[in-house]
Formats: sequence, C-alpha cells, structure tokens
Amino acid sequence: MMRFIQHMKIIQRLNPLSISPLKGREARHQISILLKSSTVVWLPSLLREGLRMGLILIFLTSCQNDQNQVFILEKPLHFPEVQSPTGNELTAERVELGKKLFYDKALSIDSTISCESCHFQHLGFTDGKPKSIGVENRVGARNAPALINLAYDEFFFRDGGVTSLETQAMSPINNELEMAHGIHEAASRLAQDGLYQQLAKAAYDREMSAYVVVRALSAFQRTLISGDSKFDAYFYEENESIFSESEKRGEVIFFG
Repeated sequence: MMRFIQHMKIIQRLNPLSISPLKGREARHQISILLKSSTVVWLPSLLREGLRMGLILIFLTSCQNDQNQVFILEKPLHFPEVQSPTGNELTAERVELGKKLFYDKALSIDSTISCESCHFQHLGFTDGKPKSIGVENRVGARNAPALINLAYDEFFFRDGGVTSLETQAMSPINNELEMAHGIHEAASRLAQDGLYQQLAKAAYDREMSAYVVVRALSAFQRTLISGDSKFDAYFYEENESIFSESEKRGEVIFFG
C-alpha cells in the first residue's frame, strides 16, 4: 500500500496541469530533477513506460509554450471560471502587455490621455464625472463605466451593441471625443518602440499591430476582478455581523 501511495505521488508531480504555470525551460528543469530521483526506479515496468511517454509529451508541450506563462487569476471561490475567447487565453505575457497599454498615453492622438485617464482604480475604474473628457478637453457623450468584473459581461456600452471586449477596446481609441487616434495608427506608433515589439512577440508571436493591441487590452481587463465587498462577505460568506441594522433593513426593502 505504501509503495502504491509513493507511485501516486510521483504521478501527481508529473501532472501537466501542475507545471503549466512554468515556462518551458523551468518545466524541463523540474522534470530533470524528478528523473534523477531514486524513487522512480522502483516503479513497475508498465507504469515506468507510461511515465516515459508522459515525459515526452510534457517536453514537447513545454517546448511549444516557452513564450506563454499561464496567468493564475485570483478570484473569489464563489465566482465562476473566467472564459476567454479562443486565441486570447490569459497568459502572463498578454496581461503584462495589456496593462502597459492601459496606462500608455501614446494610444491617444496627442499622447495626452490613456485608458487610465478615464478609469481610475481608486474610483472603481471610473473617473467620477458625468461625462468623460477626451483629447483637447473634448467632452464625451457618455460617462466612463466601471471596469470591474468585465470578464463576466456579455454585452458592452450603454446600448449593449458590442458583444466582446476585443471589439470594445477599439472604440475609445477610434472615437473623436476620446482618444481620436484610430486603432491602426495607434498600433503603428507603438510598433516603433522596440520594447513593445518584444512584448508583442512574447504574448502573441507576432509584431505589434491592432490585432495585438485590442487583445492585450482585453486580456488585462479580464483580470480586474472584485469580490470582497461587504455584500460578498454577507451574502456568500454568511458573515451577518458585517451589515449594520440599517443595511439589513435596506436589504429587506431592496429584495422585497
């Protein structure tokens, strides 16, 4: 029985999911260490052969994924898994690039505003204004919405006319009252930056382009998860003491 448990522990250590956050070189290093373990020689021949084949698959996978480090998204346990569109799965490289773009004023025509200019973290990623201000102090048609938990939304903008974050990301850059630049023009400007070219290659295995800009911005925005409000603690964690008596009366009125 003890030998069986040892076998299972070895297999668990070789689970590809357990090494997925590692880059290829790191994964191969860990596998190399495991292979040198004296415990492996005690595996039954059939299991040892399966182990050998599994290692081959892991080596091939890790070689293919040297550029993509899986991004571990922290979220409350009661939240569903975040679903990303095919081709824009969350990786550390994509999120890093998207964050850099989010705070870069080069996306606007005169390099005066960034996404963050209308979405301040301390204000719930809004700007607290009735209508947002764009380049040259142009007054927008709408206020800036909060960017919290966008990963779970299916429709975007007030009229719900956009059904993906990737499509939504183009609008502020193109809008004459916001960044007034044009997504392709903005991407061309960024392409002159060697660092952006490196980040684009690492994240999407291609040069900086409009394709990269909208996907990276979307990847970053999908990580803006909030689930630690008083309501979350009260409703999901059943912490009844966190609500005041007035708030509890408000709950009764709100839910009827």
